Amino acid sequence: VIHVVTPEVEQEDGENVSIIQKLCSDVHASFVSIHLDDVFSDEVNNCYSVGGLLDKIVDPTGKEDMKSILIKRLLLKTASSHGCSSLLLGHTSDRLAASAISAAAKGQGYSLPVTIQIIDNRYGKDMPTIILCSKDVSREEMHCILTSVTDFATKEGEYRDIEIDMDKKNLNQLAKHFVAMAQDNNPGGIQNIMSSLAKLVPFDFDEELYLCPICFAPLHQDEVPTVEDCHASLIATCCDSCRAGIFGSIDKGDSFTNSTIDTVMERLPRSIVDSMHSSRSVSYTHLTLPTNREV
Repeated sequence: VIHVVTPEVEQEDGENVSIIQKLCSDVHASFVSIHLDDVFSDEVNNCYSVGGLLDKIVDPTGKEDMKSILIKRLLLKTASSHGCSSLLLGHTSDRLAASAISAAAKGQGYSLPVTIQIIDNRYGKDMPTIILCSKDVSREEMHCILTSVTDFATKEGEYRDIEIDMDKKNLNQLAKHFVAMAQDNNPGGIQNIMSSLAKLVPFDFDEELYLCPICFAPLHQDEVPTVEDCHASLIATCCDSCRAGIFGSIDKGDSFTNSTIDTVMERLPRSIVDSMHSSRSVSYTHLTLPTNREV
Protein backbone atom coordinates (compact mmCIF):
# COMPACT_ATOMS: atom_id res chain seq x y z
CA VAL A 1 0.00 0.00 0.00
CA ILE A 2 1.41 3.37 -1.06
CA HIS A 3 0.15 6.55 0.60
CA VAL A 4 1.06 9.95 -0.87
CA VAL A 5 1.09 12.89 1.54
CA THR A 6 0.21 16.15 -0.21
CA PRO A 7 1.17 19.57 1.19
CA GLU A 8 -2.38 20.81 1.86
CA VAL A 9 -3.32 17.84 4.10
CA GLU A 10 0.07 17.18 5.66
CA GLN A 11 -0.91 18.46 9.10
CA GLU A 12 -4.23 16.58 9.34
CA ASP A 13 -3.18 13.34 7.66
CA GLY A 14 -1.32 11.76 10.55
CA GLU A 15 -4.30 9.96 12.10
CA ASN A 16 -5.45 8.43 8.82
CA VAL A 17 -1.90 7.28 8.04
CA SER A 18 -1.73 5.50 11.40
CA ILE A 19 -5.05 3.74 10.76
CA ILE A 20 -4.02 2.61 7.26
CA GLN A 21 -0.65 1.45 8.58
CA LYS A 22 -2.35 -0.61 11.30
CA LEU A 23 -4.75 -2.14 8.78
CA CYS A 24 -1.83 -3.13 6.55
CA SER A 25 -0.07 -4.65 9.53
CA ASP A 26 -3.16 -6.71 10.41
CA VAL A 27 -3.22 -8.30 6.94
CA HIS A 28 0.60 -8.52 6.67
CA ALA A 29 0.77 -6.01 3.80
CA SER A 30 3.66 -3.63 3.24
CA PHE A 31 2.98 0.08 3.77
CA VAL A 32 4.89 3.00 2.29
CA SER A 33 4.15 6.67 3.05
CA ILE A 34 5.80 9.22 0.79
CA HIS A 35 5.57 13.00 0.44
CA LEU A 36 4.61 14.44 -2.93
CA ASP A 37 7.79 16.54 -2.93
CA ASP A 38 9.67 13.24 -3.32
CA VAL A 39 8.84 13.52 -7.02
CA PHE A 40 11.86 15.88 -7.08
CA SER A 41 14.17 13.41 -5.26
CA ASP A 42 16.22 12.71 -8.40
CA GLU A 43 16.96 16.38 -9.07
CA VAL A 44 20.59 17.47 -9.05
CA ASN A 45 20.10 20.30 -6.55
CA ASN A 46 16.63 19.29 -5.30
CA CYS A 47 15.74 22.94 -4.63
CA TYR A 48 12.21 22.94 -6.02
CA SER A 49 8.94 21.83 -4.45
CA VAL A 50 5.48 20.88 -5.68
CA GLY A 51 4.08 24.03 -4.09
CA GLY A 52 6.59 26.16 -5.97
CA LEU A 53 5.63 24.52 -9.26
CA LEU A 54 1.86 24.78 -8.72
CA ASP A 55 2.17 28.44 -7.73
CA LYS A 56 3.50 29.21 -11.20
CA ILE A 57 0.55 27.59 -13.00
CA VAL A 58 -2.14 30.22 -13.47
CA ASP A 59 -5.10 28.13 -14.64
CA PRO A 60 -6.87 26.41 -11.69
CA THR A 61 -7.74 23.36 -13.80
CA GLY A 62 -4.17 23.04 -15.02
CA LYS A 63 -2.90 23.41 -11.46
CA GLU A 64 -5.05 20.51 -10.24
CA ASP A 65 -4.18 18.43 -13.31
CA MET A 66 -0.47 18.93 -12.66
CA LYS A 67 -0.87 17.78 -9.07
CA SER A 68 -2.69 14.62 -10.20
CA ILE A 69 0.00 13.95 -12.80
CA LEU A 70 2.76 14.26 -10.18
CA ILE A 71 0.92 11.90 -7.81
CA LYS A 72 0.54 9.25 -10.52
CA ARG A 73 4.19 9.57 -11.54
CA LEU A 74 5.32 9.24 -7.92
CA LEU A 75 3.08 6.20 -7.36
CA LEU A 76 4.52 4.51 -10.46
CA LYS A 77 8.09 5.33 -9.47
CA THR A 78 7.60 4.08 -5.91
CA ALA A 79 5.86 0.88 -7.01
CA SER A 80 8.62 0.20 -9.51
CA SER A 81 11.35 0.75 -6.90
CA HIS A 82 9.67 -1.86 -4.71
CA GLY A 83 9.63 -4.41 -7.52
CA CYS A 84 5.89 -4.23 -8.23
CA SER A 85 4.67 -5.30 -11.66
CA SER A 86 1.16 -3.87 -11.11
CA LEU A 87 -0.27 -0.82 -9.37
CA LEU A 88 -3.89 -1.03 -8.21
CA LEU A 89 -5.70 2.31 -7.93
CA GLY A 90 -8.80 2.57 -5.76
CA HIS A 91 -10.61 5.11 -7.94
CA THR A 92 -14.38 4.77 -7.54
CA SER A 93 -16.99 5.09 -10.29
CA ASP A 94 -17.90 8.59 -9.00
CA ARG A 95 -14.34 9.78 -9.46
CA LEU A 96 -13.92 8.15 -12.85
CA ALA A 97 -17.22 9.60 -14.12
CA ALA A 98 -16.15 13.10 -13.02
CA SER A 99 -12.73 12.61 -14.62
CA ALA A 100 -14.32 11.58 -17.91
CA ILE A 101 -16.66 14.58 -17.98
CA SER A 102 -13.81 16.92 -17.14
CA ALA A 103 -11.60 15.34 -19.82
CA ALA A 104 -14.31 15.81 -22.44
CA ALA A 105 -14.70 19.47 -21.43
CA LYS A 106 -10.94 19.96 -21.81
CA GLY A 107 -10.97 18.59 -25.35
CA GLN A 108 -9.53 15.17 -24.48
CA GLY A 109 -12.33 13.22 -26.13
CA TYR A 110 -9.97 11.10 -28.20
CA SER A 111 -8.14 9.79 -25.11
CA LEU A 112 -11.37 9.36 -23.10
CA PRO A 113 -11.27 5.52 -23.10
CA VAL A 114 -8.12 5.50 -20.93
CA THR A 115 -10.14 7.19 -18.15
CA ILE A 116 -11.90 3.91 -17.35
CA GLN A 117 -9.59 1.38 -19.02
CA ILE A 118 -9.08 -1.43 -16.48
CA ILE A 119 -5.62 -2.41 -17.74
CA ASP A 120 -3.36 0.55 -18.44
CA ASN A 121 0.21 -0.29 -19.46
CA ARG A 122 1.18 2.84 -21.37
CA TYR A 123 3.94 3.97 -18.99
CA GLY A 124 6.83 1.93 -20.36
CA LYS A 125 8.29 -1.52 -19.87
CA ASP A 126 10.09 -0.49 -16.68
CA MET A 127 6.93 0.79 -15.00
CA PRO A 128 4.07 -1.20 -13.42
CA THR A 129 0.76 -1.73 -15.19
CA ILE A 130 -2.02 0.32 -13.63
CA ILE A 131 -5.21 -1.58 -12.80
CA LEU A 132 -8.47 0.16 -11.89
CA CYS A 133 -9.65 -2.45 -9.42
CA SER A 134 -12.65 -0.54 -8.06
CA LYS A 135 -14.01 1.19 -11.18
CA ASP A 136 -17.45 -0.35 -10.63
CA VAL A 137 -17.60 0.55 -6.92
CA SER A 138 -19.34 3.78 -5.93
CA ARG A 139 -18.05 6.20 -3.31
CA GLU A 140 -20.84 5.18 -0.92
CA GLU A 141 -20.00 1.50 -1.38
CA MET A 142 -16.32 2.19 -0.80
CA HIS A 143 -17.24 4.07 2.37
CA CYS A 144 -19.16 1.02 3.62
CA ILE A 145 -16.22 -1.27 2.83
CA LEU A 146 -13.73 0.93 4.66
CA THR A 147 -15.89 1.51 7.72
CA SER A 148 -16.64 -2.22 8.01
CA VAL A 149 -12.96 -3.15 8.35
CA THR A 150 -11.44 -0.09 9.99
CA ASP A 151 -12.14 3.23 11.72
CA PHE A 152 -10.90 5.08 8.65
CA ALA A 153 -12.87 8.33 8.48
CA THR A 154 -13.88 9.15 4.92
CA LYS A 155 -15.38 12.55 4.43
CA GLU A 156 -19.14 12.38 4.02
CA GLY A 157 -20.57 14.85 1.55
CA GLU A 158 -17.23 15.12 -0.22
CA TYR A 159 -18.81 16.25 -3.48
CA ARG A 160 -21.96 17.79 -2.05
CA ASP A 161 -20.03 20.30 0.04
CA ILE A 162 -17.77 21.30 -2.82
CA GLU A 163 -19.98 24.21 -3.92
CA ILE A 164 -19.14 26.12 -0.74
CA ASP A 165 -15.56 26.85 -1.80
CA MET A 166 -15.70 25.64 -5.41
CA ASP A 167 -13.61 27.49 -7.95
CA LYS A 168 -16.05 27.82 -10.82
CA LYS A 169 -13.13 28.25 -13.22
CA ASN A 170 -11.89 24.76 -12.32
CA LEU A 171 -13.37 22.24 -14.77
CA ASN A 172 -12.45 19.33 -12.50
CA GLN A 173 -14.43 20.72 -9.57
CA LEU A 174 -17.38 21.58 -11.80
CA ALA A 175 -17.39 18.00 -13.12
CA LYS A 176 -17.34 16.57 -9.57
CA HIS A 177 -20.23 18.81 -8.62
CA PHE A 178 -22.19 17.79 -11.73
CA VAL A 179 -21.71 14.08 -10.96
CA ALA A 180 -22.82 14.58 -7.36
CA MET A 181 -25.94 16.47 -8.42
CA ALA A 182 -26.73 13.89 -11.12
CA GLN A 183 -26.47 11.11 -8.56
CA ASP A 184 -28.70 12.98 -6.11
CA ASN A 185 -31.42 13.50 -8.69
CA ASN A 186 -31.00 10.19 -10.50
CA PRO A 187 -29.59 7.27 -8.46
CA GLY A 188 -28.58 5.53 -11.67
CA GLY A 189 -26.81 8.57 -13.07
CA ILE A 190 -23.23 7.44 -12.47
CA GLN A 191 -23.99 3.94 -13.70
CA ASN A 192 -25.40 5.44 -16.91
CA ILE A 193 -22.25 7.54 -17.41
CA MET A 194 -19.99 4.53 -16.82
CA SER A 195 -22.09 2.36 -19.15
CA SER A 196 -21.75 4.95 -21.91
CA LEU A 197 -17.99 5.16 -21.38
CA ALA A 198 -17.69 1.37 -21.49
CA LYS A 199 -18.86 1.45 -25.12
CA LEU A 200 -15.74 3.35 -26.18
CA VAL A 201 -13.02 1.33 -27.89
CA PRO A 202 -10.11 0.77 -25.46
CA PHE A 203 -6.56 1.60 -26.55
CA ASP A 204 -4.07 -1.12 -27.39
CA PHE A 205 -0.81 0.22 -26.02
CA ASP A 206 1.14 -2.42 -27.91
CA GLU A 207 0.41 -0.28 -30.96
CA GLU A 208 2.71 2.59 -31.82
CA LEU A 209 0.92 5.56 -30.31
CA TYR A 210 2.10 9.08 -29.65
CA LEU A 211 1.58 9.97 -25.97
CA CYS A 212 1.69 13.36 -24.29
CA PRO A 213 5.02 13.40 -22.39
CA ILE A 214 3.35 15.06 -19.39
CA CYS A 215 -0.01 13.34 -18.82
CA PHE A 216 0.54 10.28 -21.09
CA ALA A 217 -2.76 10.90 -22.92
CA PRO A 218 -2.81 9.33 -26.41
CA LEU A 219 -2.84 12.09 -29.01
CA HIS A 220 -5.17 12.30 -31.96
CA GLN A 221 -3.48 12.71 -35.33
CA ASP A 222 -4.48 16.39 -35.35
CA GLU A 223 -2.58 16.94 -32.08
CA VAL A 224 0.66 15.25 -33.11
CA PRO A 225 3.24 17.99 -33.74
CA THR A 226 5.28 18.26 -36.88
CA VAL A 227 9.07 18.30 -36.83
CA GLU A 228 8.88 22.05 -37.43
CA ASP A 229 6.60 22.49 -34.40
CA CYS A 230 9.03 20.61 -32.17
CA HIS A 231 12.00 22.64 -33.35
CA ALA A 232 10.06 25.83 -32.61
CA SER A 233 9.04 24.90 -29.06
CA LEU A 234 9.41 22.02 -26.63
CA ILE A 235 5.82 22.37 -25.44
CA ALA A 236 4.64 21.39 -28.92
CA THR A 237 5.18 17.77 -27.83
CA CYS A 238 2.35 18.08 -25.26
CA CYS A 239 -1.37 17.51 -25.72
CA ASP A 240 -3.60 20.55 -26.23
CA SER A 241 -4.98 20.26 -22.68
CA CYS A 242 -1.57 20.31 -20.97
CA ARG A 243 -0.29 23.06 -23.23
CA ALA A 244 -3.27 25.30 -22.46
CA GLY A 245 -3.86 24.43 -18.81
CA ILE A 246 -0.31 24.05 -17.51
CA PHE A 247 1.65 26.41 -19.76
CA GLY A 248 -1.13 28.85 -20.66
CA SER A 249 -0.39 28.41 -24.37
CA ILE A 250 -2.71 27.50 -27.23
CA ASP A 251 -0.24 27.69 -30.11
CA LYS A 252 2.15 24.74 -30.58
CA GLY A 253 4.77 27.16 -31.82
CA ASP A 254 4.87 29.43 -28.77
CA SER A 255 8.48 29.96 -27.82
CA PHE A 256 10.06 30.30 -24.41
CA THR A 257 9.74 34.07 -24.59
CA ASN A 258 6.38 33.51 -22.86
CA SER A 259 7.16 34.14 -19.17
CA THR A 260 4.60 31.61 -17.91
CA ILE A 261 6.05 28.84 -20.07
CA ASP A 262 9.55 29.74 -18.93
CA THR A 263 8.80 29.77 -15.20
CA VAL A 264 6.81 26.52 -15.31
CA MET A 265 9.48 24.74 -17.38
CA GLU A 266 12.15 25.76 -14.87
CA ARG A 267 10.26 24.06 -12.04
CA LEU A 268 9.15 20.84 -13.71
CA PRO A 269 10.72 17.61 -12.41
CA ARG A 270 13.63 16.48 -14.55
CA SER A 271 11.78 13.26 -15.47
CA ILE A 272 9.03 15.26 -17.20
CA VAL A 273 11.48 17.51 -19.06
CA ASP A 274 13.42 14.43 -20.19
CA SER A 275 10.17 12.90 -21.48
CA MET A 276 9.48 16.07 -23.45
CA HIS A 277 12.95 15.96 -25.01
CA SER A 278 12.52 12.26 -25.85
CA SER A 279 9.17 13.00 -27.52
CA ARG A 280 10.79 15.78 -29.49
CA SER A 281 13.39 13.39 -30.90
CA VAL A 282 10.79 10.95 -32.24
CA SER A 283 10.55 10.79 -36.03
CA TYR A 284 6.89 11.71 -36.30
CA THR A 285 6.73 10.92 -40.00
CA HIS A 286 7.17 7.21 -39.19
CA LEU A 287 4.46 6.99 -36.57
CA THR A 288 1.46 4.76 -37.28
CA LEU A 289 -1.60 6.47 -35.86
CA PRO A 290 -5.07 4.87 -35.91
CA THR A 291 -7.69 7.16 -37.44
CA ASN A 292 -10.85 5.05 -37.13
CA ARG A 293 -11.37 5.21 -33.38
CA GLU A 294 -14.78 6.01 -31.92
CA VAL A 295 -14.87 9.11 -29.72
